[in-house]
Amino acid sequence: MSMTFANAQLQNPSFEENGQGSLDGWLDYFCDFATSENDASPNGGEWCVKMQPGQTQGCYPGYFYQFVPNVTNGQIFQLDGWAKVDPNGPVVGIYLGRKDAEGTIHLLGGDTTSSETWTMLSVVDTFDLEPGDDAVVVINSGLVGGPVGPSLSSYFDDLHLDLVTSIDDVYFSDLKIFPNPAVNSSVFIELDPIKTPIDEMLIFDALGKLVFRKSGYVNSINVESWSAGVYCLKLKSGEKKIVKKIVVN
Repeated sequence: MSMTFANAQLQNPSFEENGQGSLDGWLDYFCDFATSENDASPNGGEWCVKMQPGQTQGCYPGYFYQFVPNVTNGQIFQLDGWAKVDPNGPVVGIYLGRKDAEGTIHLLGGDTTSSETWTMLSVVDTFDLEPGDDAVVVINSGLVGGPVGPSLSSYFDDLHLDLVTSIDDVYFSDLKIFPNPAVNSSVFIELDPIKTPIDEMLIFDALGKLVFRKSGYVNSINVESWSAGVYCLKLKSGEKKIVKKIVVN
C-alpha cells in the first residue's frame, strides 16, 4: 500500500486575484497585521502577504489563518509554502492548527524559518481535533518583545495543502527502499528513473520537519547523522506523488 495526495484546496493560496494583491479567504487573529505586498516567491505570481510580528508589549500572537473544512481525525496532510523575514526578524512559520470552541487557536505541526530570502517550508502532520474544534491553516509572523517598525516584517506566499490518501499506485510499483530500517550510514532508493522520472525528493521527520530536499533523483541518502526514528520520504513525478516510511535505528 502506498500513499498519494489529493488537493485540499486552500482559498487564495498566493494572495492575489486578477493581478492584484488580495487577502480574501484569510482571517486575522486579534491583531490586524496582514497587508498585501508587491513581492512574490519563486513562481508565486506578483503578490504575497506581509505581516508584522506579535508584540509582548502590544498585540500578539501574530496569526493569519484559514479554515479547512471536512477534516477527519487521523487524516494526514502536507502543508507547503514560502516565507522570508526582514534582517534581524523573528522566527516565523506555517502550521496546521485547531481553533477550539472558545475561539483559541492551537498550533500543531509546523515548519519555521528566519531566512532573509524566500525559503520553502513544508510539514506533514494530522490536525488531531478535539470535540468542537475547527481545523485551520495558520501563518505565524513570530513574536518580539516590544513595539516594532516595518523593518521586522515577514512575508508568506504560495501555500498549498494536500490530503494524503492511501491507495495502490502502480506508477511507483518498482520503488524499493533498503535497508529499511537503516542499519548503516545510507538508505538506497531504487527505481527506474526513465520509466518513473523523479522531479523532487523530500524527507520529513516524525514532527513534520523537512530534513532533506533534492531536485531530481538520487539513489542513496546518507542518514548517519540523523536521529533514530520514523521519517517520511515523498517523491514527486509530474502530478503524481508518493510517500513511504523510512526507519532509522
